[in-house]
Amino acid sequence: KQNGLLLSQSIRTNTSLAALASKFSTKGWIRETAEAGSAKAIHASLETRCQSLEQLVGTLSGGNQQKVAVAKWLTRGAEVYLFDEPSRGIDVAARGKLYELFEDLAKQGKSIVIVSSDLEELFETCDAIAVMSAGKMVTTFERENFSEDSILKASFAGQESKSPAGASDDQWKNQEVTP
Repeated sequence: KQNGLLLSQSIRTNTSLAALASKFSTKGWIRETAEAGSAKAIHASLETRCQSLEQLVGTLSGGNQQKVAVAKWLTRGAEVYLFDEPSRGIDVAARGKLYELFEDLAKQGKSIVIVSSDLEELFETCDAIAVMSAGKMVTTFERENFSEDSILKASFAGQESKSPAGASDDQWKNQEVTP
């Protein structure tokens, strides 16, 4: 909210911001018709609740602000998307819509990295879960091996001197990760 949005600007402006130079301007002039059309389409698909695309983002609910932040990067287009705690502070309906978006992006061949402390969210949305502990990559789990117990054990493994039960030594990368 503080770093990803211009709360005193419109939904339209925030949505086009990351793609302004590449998609919505010619020789320094903003093509407002193209900008508005793109924002209208993406917010219709995300079901953003607003009075108009000219509404200030700061007047929206937290869930709808999050949709504007996501729309900004979808408008830009990417091959890899990073979502950090994507469902924090949003209601159940918005969460379901977000998970549909993840599925749609995956079907388009896009890669999605989700950072979340919510295991239920990870179980529902991920094909693989990588666990970090004490600044190191500990292990990864494929969907068929997801279990709350094994993931929780792995998340505390970096603080212990040995691997959790059932993990082979070559699963443990122990690579330093810097922020």
